[in-house]
Amino acid sequence: MDRTPKRVLFNGRTSASQADDVGSIPITRSIPSIVDDASGNNVPEVAIRSVRNSDGRNLVEIKNTHGPTQSNTLWFSAGHTAHGMTADADGDGNTVPEVALLARRDSDGSILVEAKNAAGATAPMQKRFSDGFSPLPEFYFLDDVDGNSVPEASVMLYRTTDGRIAIQRRNITGTSNTADTWTSPEP
Repeated sequence: MDRTPKRVLFNGRTSASQADDVGSIPITRSIPSIVDDASGNNVPEVAIRSVRNSDGRNLVEIKNTHGPTQSNTLWFSAGHTAHGMTADADGDGNTVPEVALLARRDSDGSILVEAKNAAGATAPMQKRFSDGFSPLPEFYFLDDVDGNSVPEASVMLYRTTDGRIAIQRRNITGTSNTADTWTSPEP
């Protein structure tokens, strides 16, 4: 697959500015991620995470890196502040890569990973992680690591009470199948 950087048009522009519009929706944009060919036309896509200014809801806009524009917009759970995005795994085995968003619920601080297909039907997968942590921006949406036919999310978290860092891996749906790795706090 050709990974040569290409110029991508967003609403007639070649860059995503800090305050832009998707149709009539005022939004704020973030750093893009490359998505392997989600639409099946042999052209990789780019995903831009945005935040709707009116209510803070997260969305991801996906478009071809070059050639004819094929656009897909994924809306994520309301009431959450995003801390990271990844768009590189086909976790559910349907040959379409997923876009996964790491977010913190505004009301109580609980941490959520939500994943959706980058194109076509968007069967959402969600998993909440342990309370009492702050998410670090590093996380991964993984193919089935533990052999139970369910993709996993792996999140690096900072425990605010003692400064310990945990890497927590959970099945994205169903039973968690917990796997945690801990580090000592800094001296």
